Amino acid sequence: MRELAFLLPTFIALRAAKRKWGAVDIIHVNELTAIPAAIMAKRLFKAPIVMHVRSVQRPMTDGLRGRLLKHLIRRYVDQVVAIDCTVRESLPKDLSVEIVRNGFPLSDVPRTSSSQNSYRRFSPEKPLRVGCVGGLLKLKGVYEFVETARLCTQAGLAVEFLLVGENPRKLRGIKGYLLKRFGFAADVRAELESMINKYGLGESVKIKGFTADVKRVYDSIDILCFPSHLNACGRPVFEAAFSRVPSIVAVDNPLEDTIVNGQTGICISAKDPLAIVDAVTFFYTHPEELDRMGEAAYQLAVKNFDIAANVVKMVDIYKHLISKSASHDIWGDCSEFSEKDACERLRS
Repeated sequence: MRELAFLLPTFIALRAAKRKWGAVDIIHVNELTAIPAAIMAKRLFKAPIVMHVRSVQRPMTDGLRGRLLKHLIRRYVDQVVAIDCTVRESLPKDLSVEIVRNGFPLSDVPRTSSSQNSYRRFSPEKPLRVGCVGGLLKLKGVYEFVETARLCTQAGLAVEFLLVGENPRKLRGIKGYLLKRFGFAADVRAELESMINKYGLGESVKIKGFTADVKRVYDSIDILCFPSHLNACGRPVFEAAFSRVPSIVAVDNPLEDTIVNGQTGICISAKDPLAIVDAVTFFYTHPEELDRMGEAAYQLAVKNFDIAANVVKMVDIYKHLISKSASHDIWGDCSEFSEKDACERLRS
């Protein structure tokens, strides 16, 4: 509904881009939901499409919507890119899909552990810190996160919960009333603050707004909690791993490029605060696991989420598509990039 509502302004923006830039070599579409905009862009610019899929998809054999999506991808998309193996597994097996994972600059990451968590013992003066990073959305599991805080406080655990993210919207007036009345939106921060006040959690739960310095957030917590309803590992999981922080993630049957259950974190079922409590309690009673799983998470993140290596993979996809549609080569040799070279060349 959102994509259809924005068709006209998207068309106007694409026409303005055509007048300003003339030709483009590649159209990179940043999520599968933007397929209407992608089709318009392809017809206008006559350039190949790279379709980035960033979320786990419903089976495309189910229903009219799924079959239509599959048909449109086959007809208009030149290369599908999935952000990890879990996302790739949710796409049709007969689609040609490359996996290019998200990235993090390794230059920002210390090569040795700070050992700040080593065998910590927790007390009211020095509580275990659990963080949840992402937009304040119901599907991110933020209500379950606050409910977990209530249960842990009730159990007498010395745990502090930090919720970091931007509130999508403040709902006011007639528009706000109608959106809330029909379930299209909610003022999530206001509702969470109401829960915190109701349960008397002001000392154990802190809500922070958006921050560009997420590295500082990860360096300040002991565990990342990612209780999303989407059955996938989000970007915060590997970002936290670069700070040697293990995760609690709501994901079924995870594939080992993002999280290894019991090795780099703990996997739980979605929408289950009691499962989160059990995982938090495990780390609380086994503090040495913070070090072990944190180091394993770091090694996995270095292996799969080095931004320089992943930029080169994306550049190679661009080169291949351009070589099929034109004879010129704008990239040169990509065989040996440093992180700085890769990012600078991609920007140029």
